[in-house]
Amino acid sequence: MKLFGEAIPYEANPTSLGVTFNPTLSFEAQVKKIKDKCNDRLNILKIISHKSWALSKDTLVAIYKSLIGSVIDYSAFMSSQLSDNLRKSVQAIQNIAMRIIFKQPFDASTDSLSALSGLPLVRDRMYELNRRYFEAARTVPNELIVDLMTSFKNFKMSFKAKTKTLKGIDKTVLCDFVF
Repeated sequence: MKLFGEAIPYEANPTSLGVTFNPTLSFEAQVKKIKDKCNDRLNILKIISHKSWALSKDTLVAIYKSLIGSVIDYSAFMSSQLSDNLRKSVQAIQNIAMRIIFKQPFDASTDSLSALSGLPLVRDRMYELNRRYFEAARTVPNELIVDLMTSFKNFKMSFKAKTKTLKGIDKTVLCDFVF
């Protein structure tokens, strides 16, 4: 392929608008990028959660949302493509942050951390962000968006029909938007 007469080099994992794609669209490279970025920010959270800073739990949760939650939220569109293991590794980032903030033991459950912090699970947050995006997109009188949403709806319906008999598919990640 050429662009302006010059050959475009092949890239196995191209990045566009900060999102790294791979040939199978499993988003493994993107999740790795999220983990690397968030691990640096978790170190900041560890430092400022020390008692000498005297920050409230609410303030620390707000800092988590801005430093780490925003990185996770940026990739919410990929939630329906993530395997259970990749989804768990993204959830683990939030769990680590909540353990740091609330001084919880390593074996504290995801549900207890979510209840303690008042934050939804990453899966639920991604679902909600996608739902809100599609609801907002429905109101835009743009033929391209309408065509894209129709294609997505048709793909989703055919994908659901194909996966009814497959074992191990997490059907909860399929977004059920109202069209």
